[in-house]
Amino acid sequence: MGKGSAGEEGYTGIMICLFCCLGLPLIIGILAMCILFLYYGFKFQDSCPADKMIPIWSIVQGFSMLVGSGFSANSQKKTSDGADAEDQNKGVQCFKILLQLFQTVWVIYGSVLVFGCGDQCENDFEPITNTGCAHDLYWMNYVSLIISYSLLPVIIVVVIVVMCCTNCLPMLKGEGLEGSSV
Repeated sequence: MGKGSAGEEGYTGIMICLFCCLGLPLIIGILAMCILFLYYGFKFQDSCPADKMIPIWSIVQGFSMLVGSGFSANSQKKTSDGADAEDQNKGVQCFKILLQLFQTVWVIYGSVLVFGCGDQCENDFEPITNTGCAHDLYWMNYVSLIISYSLLPVIIVVVIVVMCCTNCLPMLKGEGLEGSSV
């Protein structure tokens, strides 16, 4: 099929629909989570004597998610000759891998902090006795970690479906693979 054919327009329509239905809400959700982590971390920075690292974990989590989201959005840009900008800058690619590794370790560390704090953190912050943890801070982190772990299989399935759609749709339309005689 030539450029601009009805098949390509339908394929483009499917990709736009996938982006609007899956990508846009995901981007908005990630940015909202970044803002929540930063807001609660800074607001309750001194309100969790049960475990002083929980507000710091929240702040660092928000910043690392924000930086990671910026790099993910920037990696989709193309250079003027059509090549991936990512292929031309190995330093940025290496930084993204290190950031992903850091975020993975940081989420595990946050899980140990939040889930390990238990009854001490579930009690609301008492400034007189200097015990407990700010209720909003603790529960926001607790729920966000549970949602993160719950969404992991969903994200894996969505990635597989998108990969299948982008790789298999041209074959289903009868275009075949490049360089093969079908």
